[in-house]
Amino acid sequence: MAEKLTYNGKDITADVTVIAAAADLYAGSERSDVLELHFPEGEAWTIWGPQIDDVITYQRDGLNTGRLFIFDQELTSSGHVLYATTTPADMREIPRTKAWERAHLRQIGEEIATRNGVSFELIGVSDNCFEYIKQEAESDVVFLARLAILEGAALVVFDGRIILAKEKGLEATEPVAELDTNGSFIELFDNSAKAYGSALISVGQFKGAYTADNGSTRKLTEKPKNLQASSNAECMIYAAGLLRHKNKGLTGLKMTTALSPEIPAGVTCTLGGSSVPSGWTGTLFVHHIRHEFHKNQSTVFLRKPLEGY
Repeated sequence: MAEKLTYNGKDITADVTVIAAAADLYAGSERSDVLELHFPEGEAWTIWGPQIDDVITYQRDGLNTGRLFIFDQELTSSGHVLYATTTPADMREIPRTKAWERAHLRQIGEEIATRNGVSFELIGVSDNCFEYIKQEAESDVVFLARLAILEGAALVVFDGRIILAKEKGLEATEPVAELDTNGSFIELFDNSAKAYGSALISVGQFKGAYTADNGSTRKLTEKPKNLQASSNAECMIYAAGLLRHKNKGLTGLKMTTALSPEIPAGVTCTLGGSSVPSGWTGTLFVHHIRHEFHKNQSTVFLRKPLEGY
């Protein structure tokens, strides 16, 4: 795919020179995708006068960022740097307070999406009803990330869409690529011995427990704030989600490899070659990936999928 850059709907590819580009893509956290573009000093693009929340898109060699909102720019010794992300400024920065009673997840999500000028989608996530939940002095992104945790979902914001996708389902998809470990720089950690085996959630008069089949005897006990439930079954959903959130980040592998801009976050990969670390065979989940076009490399952040929840 040839390089293409648009600014507020206009193709400006021929009018500018991108001397360096990097894209950080995320799935399953409150962090949004970020694009970093470097332009030479004094180039005519400065006549645009880019403003916060102006919209750009960038396509290159399999990467398609979708709609991004400018959030920062800076002058450096070598030129001008532009930063853009998938979430508009108000969605990231304004703390809001509101309570919902007997509201479905889709209703809450669509209300937040509408006020931010984006859409809302559920993928593999049930449209559960919340007896009571409160957004208290939280940005919309932080609050949505909290909702996603309770539902065992990954929060993804892409191309003007807020998406809550069942994380267990994403981890079960077929791998999109085999990453070659030969010659790759690899760092890893495995703290799975610290995993919780079960979670007990208390919300008012109701309680819900979930037990994972991971052999751990450690127990997580929590009383989530700004939340009420209508049944023990509702609490059990939250228990499974919170247990997943606590356990999923206990393993991690970071590797730098050849540029692979066709790989997004939120997919699975396998490792190949002669340098696969012990215990890291099988399907792995990509929760963050950084593509650096000027360095001709990608840095992939993977973790092991959780079993059964």
